[in-house]
Amino acid sequence: MPTLDPPNRDFVLAFQLYTNSNNSSDVLKEIAKLKNNMNRLRLDYTISKDKVINITSYWLLGFIEGEGCFSINRHNNYRLDFSLSQSSIDLELMKSIKVYLENLTGAEGNYTNALGISEVRSNNPNHKSTTRIETARIPFITNLLIPFLDSLTWQSKKYLDFQDWKNILKLKEQGHHLSEKGSKLIDLIISQTNNNRLSTSLNHVIVDREQILAKVNELLDGPANFEIRNSRKFVVSLNKYYHSSRKNVYVIIVDEKGNKLHVFDSLADCAKFLNVDPSTVSKRKSKDIPFIFENKTVYIKNEKASEELVP
Repeated sequence: MPTLDPPNRDFVLAFQLYTNSNNSSDVLKEIAKLKNNMNRLRLDYTISKDKVINITSYWLLGFIEGEGCFSINRHNNYRLDFSLSQSSIDLELMKSIKVYLENLTGAEGNYTNALGISEVRSNNPNHKSTTRIETARIPFITNLLIPFLDSLTWQSKKYLDFQDWKNILKLKEQGHHLSEKGSKLIDLIISQTNNNRLSTSLNHVIVDREQILAKVNELLDGPANFEIRNSRKFVVSLNKYYHSSRKNVYVIIVDEKGNKLHVFDSLADCAKFLNVDPSTVSKRKSKDIPFIFENKTVYIKNEKASEELVP
């Protein structure tokens, strides 16, 4: 029989003391002693090497509903982040969750290390550090995480945060975060999510959710703010080509003579254009692997960006 970890071991011992005794004062003192060293007062957190961490989809959903965070960084181009945090005592559990999420079935490609894992130390010496797993990788979010969470039945209001998070992703995919109307709508959505959803502050204005969803659908059902012009992404509202602020390197497809055929702002955009996984594009680029496209032998390369083109 596998060795029990400390919390379970203490519980079993207390149960045995209680059921196999006549409730003498000595036994009750032993149980009280065990109780006084449990939970936050515990000093021994060692977990048996024989203990198997078995993660299931609905157990993980429950954990996400309790400890998960779907956030939007409005100061970084409305970047989407997903994170899970727990006491660093549960490091092995968090590692197992990371592996579980990175190996979800249903999508092609290698998503190893799609989630980062880090330790966050508290400034309060009385508080333990936490372990956080997180990701902002859009291919992982769109191809694995969202389909997985969409397939499950939620039980809490965190589902509304997840839905709003998805809607912001859809608005970004169409480029609406770069228009005044779209950015205002995203800011409005953010103001109603997470803790703001149940805020009782007199300074916080609660907006009817149906009105917000109607505005979202109006934008999504209309023309996108992105267009492809000259094989490049063009921002209609800004009247110029899109250039990611994160880097000054484009991904390009060239023929055997080096002639530029297509230009993309990212590996993800190139992968979507070719209808392949981003890991395939990355491998072809890094190993200079030729492939046939549009009846030509082509290669994927990097190219340093010049100044933005403005018609």
